[in-house]
Amino acid sequence: MSHTCAWGAVFGAGVLAVHWRCVRPYQTMLMRHGGKTVTDLAREAGVSSSYFTRIVRLSFLAPDIVQAILRDRHPLELNANRLAKRVRLPVSWDAQRALLGIGS
Repeated sequence: MSHTCAWGAVFGAGVLAVHWRCVRPYQTMLMRHGGKTVTDLAREAGVSSSYFTRIVRLSFLAPDIVQAILRDRHPLELNANRLAKRVRLPVSWDAQRALLGIGS
């Protein structure tokens, strides 16, 4: 199974496409892994294990953060590259909001 997911530096509609085209299928693969490692799952998806992990963790974003991004109501400096590659997302939704500069 191969999932092609282009992650550009621009937000908006592209984030929605990546969210549904990549995050959900990767999350499903992880939940139904059948004893496979993240490396195995990433290989099946046709991506590196680092990329696979970064995209899967986006499924843990607070719902209001996802809505803010989809409605283009996020800080300008918060782009797809920063979100997927440069930010270590905390588990706490309040901490996510503070880190990303998105109020509830």
